[in-house]
Amino acid sequence: MKLKPLFDSLKDGDSISFTYQFEEYGQIKERDLIVQAHESYNGGDSILSIKTEIGFLGSMNIEKVTPSRLKAYDFNMMSVRSTYDFIFKNIIQESIVVNRAGVLEEA
Repeated sequence: MKLKPLFDSLKDGDSISFTYQFEEYGQIKERDLIVQAHESYNGGDSILSIKTEIGFLGSMNIEKVTPSRLKAYDFNMMSVRSTYDFIFKNIIQESIVVNRAGVLEEA
């Protein structure tokens, strides 16, 4: 499945939840994430953010959706920019659920 068109199709109020696999300290772990679309401040295209589905941590902004990854960034309290790439091959395809303004779809 091509994921770039799916993420590009999100409009204000839509979201995609999925399970993401990553390596931490030599162990494979999984985390449930959600990408949400929000109306941009200037009324243009929707902007995307990503966060854990359950948790207290903040979110990251999606800077760019490429054919192979989501490029995310955030700023800490000292205005230092951090970046992270969410690679599409690490998304468990069977876990993808699309929420289009309250209507759930399995991708």
